[in-house]
Amino acid sequence: MKFTRFAIVAALALVSGRAYAFHAGGVAQCEGCHTMHNSTTAGAGTASTVMGNNPTIGQASAYLLQGQDPSSTCLICHGRAGVSSYHVYEPSLVTATTATFAASMVNFTPGGDFGWQANTGFGARNQRRFGHSVIAAAYAGMVADTRPGAPAGDAAGVYNGANFSCVSCHDPHSKARFDATGAQVTGLPIAESGSYPIGGALPAGTAMGAYRLLAGVGYQPKSSATQPAFTVAPPVAVAPSSYNSSELNTFNAGTRAGQVVVAYGSGMSEWCATCHPGMHNNTNTSGQIFKHPAGNTATMSATVAANYNTYLKSGDLTGSNAYDAIVPFEQHAADRASLEAEAVGVTGTPSITAVAGTSGVMCLSCHRAHASPYEFALRWADKEFIIEAGEYYGVEAGARGEWRSSAIIQAAHQNRPATAYSTFQKSLCNKCHAKD
Repeated sequence: MKFTRFAIVAALALVSGRAYAFHAGGVAQCEGCHTMHNSTTAGAGTASTVMGNNPTIGQASAYLLQGQDPSSTCLICHGRAGVSSYHVYEPSLVTATTATFAASMVNFTPGGDFGWQANTGFGARNQRRFGHSVIAAAYAGMVADTRPGAPAGDAAGVYNGANFSCVSCHDPHSKARFDATGAQVTGLPIAESGSYPIGGALPAGTAMGAYRLLAGVGYQPKSSATQPAFTVAPPVAVAPSSYNSSELNTFNAGTRAGQVVVAYGSGMSEWCATCHPGMHNNTNTSGQIFKHPAGNTATMSATVAANYNTYLKSGDLTGSNAYDAIVPFEQHAADRASLEAEAVGVTGTPSITAVAGTSGVMCLSCHRAHASPYEFALRWADKEFIIEAGEYYGVEAGARGEWRSSAIIQAAHQNRPATAYSTFQKSLCNKCHAKD
């Protein structure tokens, strides 16, 4: 009965167009994640709960979770096979090799697919370096990063990656909430998700949740006592309601139409710095160790803003307001109505313009939040060329030091056709710096 009710809720969410209805911006149906009395199945060796993946019959997981651990519980829904907006771990991608990989194995969500990080088929080159090392015992490849110095930019003693999970970043009970203007509030029930356009005023006396259920001030997961509590509010951003899309047949390099655009407002880098304080830097002082500026005060110069707005591809700066969702930036504004209008899917055209002194780089300008096929979850190819001789520059083209196939590289770039870029396209760092 429990599973039947959940399935009905999920089905209604899909037909209603509200794929986020289970969470709906706040705490979800309790029994979707927890088992109250550890309902067991009859067969020995099968899951101990109706929905879950705990292999021990008659024994509940910690916190009465449906899964073996927090992330294994999340992935009961978010780790199912097949492309879907709420899927973030594609099982077929985990076992893919460079020879068997196909774009159909990838979820093209803005955060990236954890299958890139968990993959076991690409060889020794892909060992815990391609994204956040989320631990989920019930899912292949979802293990801790044991390298010295992980996580990147960690200050000594700040965080122990051995307990890193989905709930290290996402608050499943989502106590942070905001009013219709984007201002943080307390004491009001959550009526809408904070991730998508709400299309008008909230019902009187209600609030909306945080973007992607990201943790708010004071949040610290019980499952990771060494993780520092968040001291900043969740980032302000809005995603279109349809956001898991290949751009193979939609992206227009000239008009910039046909791409999935998340409108980022403010606060992303400051929020990431909770666990990565050593990477956070708003400015650069000559003569000191340089770290690329990223944060609410790390705004674009007039030159950089002009480069961004006009850069279409290597050697071509003839564009006008040429926004690229693969290289997003924060607008450093919390105007909810404007962000909602700017969040568009592949059927829309971006209206975001880089503004000197206001727009700026954030962590997600260069990195995926979850994972990518590049080290450190980079958004684009980390080699000299992305495209060479009109083709994605993969191992079959003899690319120097490259192990990825052209299909993998294309998938990393939202599956856009090679014609979206120059015949010899260099790094997308040039979207801001225009050195090519």
